[in-house]
Amino acid sequence: METSADDQSYFVSQQVILGVEMISPATIARKFYRVVLLVFAFALSIPTLATDPSTQTGWSKLMLLGKRQNGILPDHSNLLRAVTVAEKYGENDPRLHIALYNAALAYSYNHRALSESLFKRDIANLEHLSVDFPDIVSDCFELANIYIWEGELTKAEPLLLRAASIRKKWKDMQSNDPFNAEIYSSFYMVYYLQGKSDKAAEAQAEMHKNLDVWRTHKTRAECLMKLTSNFHTCVNSSKSLSTAQQNHFLRMSLELAKEAAAYYKEMGDRYEYDYIGVLLEMTAIDMGLSHLTEAEQLSRQALKLAEDKFDSLSSLAFDAVDYLVLILTPMHRCDEAERLQDEYLNRVKQAHGAESVDYARELNHCAISWEGANRIDLAEKRRKEARTIVDRLNKH
Repeated sequence: METSADDQSYFVSQQVILGVEMISPATIARKFYRVVLLVFAFALSIPTLATDPSTQTGWSKLMLLGKRQNGILPDHSNLLRAVTVAEKYGENDPRLHIALYNAALAYSYNHRALSESLFKRDIANLEHLSVDFPDIVSDCFELANIYIWEGELTKAEPLLLRAASIRKKWKDMQSNDPFNAEIYSSFYMVYYLQGKSDKAAEAQAEMHKNLDVWRTHKTRAECLMKLTSNFHTCVNSSKSLSTAQQNHFLRMSLELAKEAAAYYKEMGDRYEYDYIGVLLEMTAIDMGLSHLTEAEQLSRQALKLAEDKFDSLSSLAFDAVDYLVLILTPMHRCDEAERLQDEYLNRVKQAHGAESVDYARELNHCAISWEGANRIDLAEKRRKEARTIVDRLNKH
């Protein structure tokens, strides 16, 4: 979607200064998995979506604005607005399901009560079609994970049992939203956290059994990364895990990620983006385990690969530099981290220009990195550079 000069000016002043949310590649994949697939699928398959101008400028636009990335913080309230727009088409309209599900997913990390209510509403609507409607599985799985993060394990188990039951009823072994193996990974977390060792072992065996359904490197790697993300996200999102429980889940996610990395590496250049993404996920996991030497090695490896194809992989190069800032600064190697960031910014400057929106945005991203490393002085230095560019752009 193109923007006018006025729109661009407003964007520069509002977005560059405010900064963006830092989300790992794996979380992005989970968070917005459905929007891209489903918005366009329904736009093509339902005649009214292709012909009704109010829908094109209403529901579809809101859905896309609610998930847009490209360095811009998505405004999840657009997904709630999409729910309101979809309501006029009736409770059985697929647009309402898509909007409810994606709004619930978007708010699951920071507004869990709202997310819970949206998931429950979507389940209730789908039950009007069938109590075993296939899409209920995804709602149950995501809602169960929220309960796991909140430590409400007795609420999570029935939802997972229902999700597994629906999949078994349809003899559906090929679904990937979620993978059946993911459902059993959540079962494992529920039983492990309750100290039910036998049930946890059974769930882990079922997880691997359902992983083994996938024979190709591509699908197996995708499933492995979803499992990695499920365990890792639990550690990042849970309020009451002990250090031992956190480390247990982190070690499990690391082993799964290593296997995924091997598949992506074997598949070659076509999957280099995915391979670098796994390296960065492993970096984050190693940081969580305080394995800083291993984390540094992985992030440097990811950075080198991303720099070799900077035009297409610059976002991954930034992620690698961001991790290196967080790793090196506590090790009293702040000058080294700043040099790496300078080198990255120079590449951005060469690609987009020293007076560009893109360069100003990346300066602001770098400021966020320094804030994460508790170097407010260096954060303010980057923000000042960004503000100078923004001011000049807004004067033209």
